[in-house]
Amino acid sequence: MPKHVPMIAFVALIAAALVAAACGDDNTKTASTASNASQASVDDLTARIQRNEQLFAAVTIGNVPLHDMDESIKAGTIEASFVPNVRTVVRLLALTNWSATLKADADALHGHAVDLLRALSDADVAAAKAPSEALHDGWHEFSDKLWGALAKDLPPDAGGVAPDDAEMTPAAAGTATSH
Repeated sequence: MPKHVPMIAFVALIAAALVAAACGDDNTKTASTASNASQASVDDLTARIQRNEQLFAAVTIGNVPLHDMDESIKAGTIEASFVPNVRTVVRLLALTNWSATLKADADALHGHAVDLLRALSDADVAAAKAPSEALHDGWHEFSDKLWGALAKDLPPDAGGVAPDDAEMTPAAAGTATSH
């Protein structure tokens, strides 16, 4: 049995108990307050789960050697690890519950990953070049946006979003950024 099934059953049991309590006639004000607190808790839990899914996808896809794979494909070589690596990327992009601000970009990346997976499955190096580059370059852009969304509440010195270029000191503005 998957690990998440007992948690789902537990949450469903709590939800059923709260609904039953809210439907009671003895104290409408208390039931209404409990219902509102419950909804806030559900909303907080939903947001946390979505953030955790996005964080898991960011770390996992970030560990896939997209750069090395792209360089190898550009040089005309397809290695045996490419298909399972790209399949992992395809699955994570498809299964992650992306926030509204990230969904369109994630869908575009998913399309590049699917195109790359098809070309790799056919061992077609020429057909793999464009989607490999699009996935590699697109991931850099997307991951910057993703980490910005995930770390938006952290201060810059704790891994949060760096100040805008306009707010940077002249010395900091002259340093190169890394992908």
